[in-house]
Amino acid sequence: MRKLRFLLTVITVVAVLGLTSGCRKPKSAGDDALNPDVTGIDDGQIPDATPWGQGGEFDGSPLGSRPDLGTEFVPADLNIQNVLFGYDSSNVEPSERYKVEIVGDYLVNNPEVSLVVEGHADERGSSDYNLALSERRALAIRDYLVQLGAGAARLTTSPMGEEYPVSFGHDEQSWQVNRRGEFKFYK
Repeated sequence: MRKLRFLLTVITVVAVLGLTSGCRKPKSAGDDALNPDVTGIDDGQIPDATPWGQGGEFDGSPLGSRPDLGTEFVPADLNIQNVLFGYDSSNVEPSERYKVEIVGDYLVNNPEVSLVVEGHADERGSSDYNLALSERRALAIRDYLVQLGAGAARLTTSPMGEEYPVSFGHDEQSWQVNRRGEFKFYK
């Protein structure tokens, strides 16, 4: 009985030591991970606009080595609207295509402009599922822009999942506007 008690005590101590030795202390403001000078990211840059690139996989390069997209702007002469999607869908519906066509025409006539297409999802579904769905939505818009003649090299995608809703309600009206694709223009 004493041997069993001793063995259980040793196992408990080893387990506690194993758990506490794996814990990390929180980073302080002076740590390299939070220091923009160390990571190479300026406040004016968008560090990771295309984590999956243009339909490919993330290449693993450090954020600071990604190409600078330039300065974000909103074209003054365009009526830019978000492209809305149906529930659990990444199809650009015929009623939404004119929104993509306006952007496509602008890109064809302004070859110095690049574009990030952000895909978004509503709050329903798991985070992983919504991230994948938002990526499919962004890629669907990108593919349509390429068909319209916008150069593929200037188009990137950024799946945002459910993290940036435009409406915070928990009803169909809110979910409908959160299932969207957004356009971010850069020069």
